[in-house]
Amino acid sequence: MTLGLSPAPAPVAAVRPVLAAPAPATLGLIPAISALAPVAAAPTPAPALALPVLRAAAIAQIKLEAGAPTEGAREAAAVPFGEALSLAALSAPAVKAGGERQTRYLLAPLGFEDLAPSEPAGTPVPRAPEPKPFLLRHYRVARFFAAPLVRLVYAVRVSEAARVPAGPALIVPNHVSFLDPVLISLATNRPMRFLMYRGIYEKRGLQWLFRSFGAIPISPKDPKDVIEESLYRARRALAAGETVVVFPEGQLTRNGDFNPFRRGFERVAAGTGAPVIPVHIGGMWGSAFSRHPDASFLRGLLLRLRGRRRVSVSFGPALTRADTALARDAVARLASDDK
Repeated sequence: MTLGLSPAPAPVAAVRPVLAAPAPATLGLIPAISALAPVAAAPTPAPALALPVLRAAAIAQIKLEAGAPTEGAREAAAVPFGEALSLAALSAPAVKAGGERQTRYLLAPLGFEDLAPSEPAGTPVPRAPEPKPFLLRHYRVARFFAAPLVRLVYAVRVSEAARVPAGPALIVPNHVSFLDPVLISLATNRPMRFLMYRGIYEKRGLQWLFRSFGAIPISPKDPKDVIEESLYRARRALAAGETVVVFPEGQLTRNGDFNPFRRGFERVAAGTGAPVIPVHIGGMWGSAFSRHPDASFLRGLLLRLRGRRRVSVSFGPALTRADTALARDAVARLASDDK
């Protein structure tokens, strides 16, 4: 039985070495044909995709002749090379619409998913959302205890918090104090996931707290695969509709000015479609939670006797794209407006 499909045109150089091999006998139809039937009328050839499909059929034939074929190998070997080329041409429109991920799904019925291209960097794979930890699920409990303590010490002024949409959002603030994540979360009245320095995340006695808030540890000293996993967790949270906070400076300021912005948040935002919201935190430089050389809890207590420290949390409009230069300029404009 043959497929009854007209082979799509393809460059002769791309198929000549393969056509020299004897075509195996046709054993049956592969499951992918019915899925690709709606695009059979598309005239566009796909020489680039033809090679992976032909390669899959060739390897399947070798495994079949070796005497221990898998089910996928039997089905793949059932497609003669000319018909496999037609299959590649038919799948071209679907690949153009769905990208490399669709290519993987098209090759999966052949039993050779490993031959398909890997997921593009920065694009979240549609997996189940990461389970939310306790305090992230019960944010009101955490807010009930944290909000009065913050108001006791700081007079917080919040500007344009409505610019953070109800759905997923990536927030990129400056980093002045250890209390910045709490201030941003209280200002927007919503739970958030934070990328935080692994050295702080793993502090004895505090790790349980950070884990219960769903913080994502990361460090430039981590192996590359660990860094990729941390960035992927942040992307997956955005894809699940959560709000994620990434501090582009990567560390607390030690002089009150901005540190250079790093490009990690660009990779987190890539492929998610989530808006990137710049935020400026003002008034925390010199507090007990900052890196100010004179900062101490005793000094903070004495200042408290004069009144609460005035702090501002200002939200800017969403960036046109995730870019370090745009983010730094936007945060700098918010800082000038706060003065």
